[in-house]
Amino acid sequence: MKKLGKRLLGRVFLATIFLQLIGSVFYFLVLTDTGAIQLTYAASRTIMFAAPITLVLLGLSLPKFNISSEKRKSVLYGVGTGIAISTLILSVFYLFNSTFTSFAGNIADKVSDFGILKYYFLAAVGMSVVHSLFEEYFWRWYVVGGLELRMATNHAILLGGLFFAMHHYIILSQFFPIGLTLLFGTFVGVGGVIWSLIYKKTGSLLGAWISHAIVDGTLFYIGYLLIN
Repeated sequence: MKKLGKRLLGRVFLATIFLQLIGSVFYFLVLTDTGAIQLTYAASRTIMFAAPITLVLLGLSLPKFNISSEKRKSVLYGVGTGIAISTLILSVFYLFNSTFTSFAGNIADKVSDFGILKYYFLAAVGMSVVHSLFEEYFWRWYVVGGLELRMATNHAILLGGLFFAMHHYIILSQFFPIGLTLLFGTFVGVGGVIWSLIYKKTGSLLGAWISHAIVDGTLFYIGYLLIN
């Protein structure tokens, strides 16, 4: 495959950072038909999966994709941070249960729009295990790794956390008022920074994936409590 010029490759890379944000605008804000939502969601994930591979083949330099090294350290970091973050989330949920319960209808409506209400458990497992790995592949390996080619590592991690938070602001706005949306979305960005730090500390996505999966599982558990 013919290599692209460095400048053009960089511009394409920067554009792909916003793929998930653009997709979330369509399947959370614009579309209302379940079939269209599911199709758009699948299309956006397909493009997000293919973009990093395509750009690497076209000449983008990224660290080797790694999920197997430093297993012991990765598992310790992943389980430790996953449990710590989940404990914080559950504590906030139970402390302010009445507030969260008032938004249960919004959550149930959106789950229904996506057509997964009857398959909530399967969707929760799939999103927690598979989708969390997908996001680590895209956001930590590809986005943060690509940003590191243009700036210091710490700056890349912080900017990657900001970009990671952006589509979550869109998602959360469908469930909560603006204040809580900004608060929770920013916490998601902090989570992205933590997962980037784990990735950089271990050189493997395994720890970040484990932590991410535990946190997503906790969020789906809370979702289950609210819609039932």
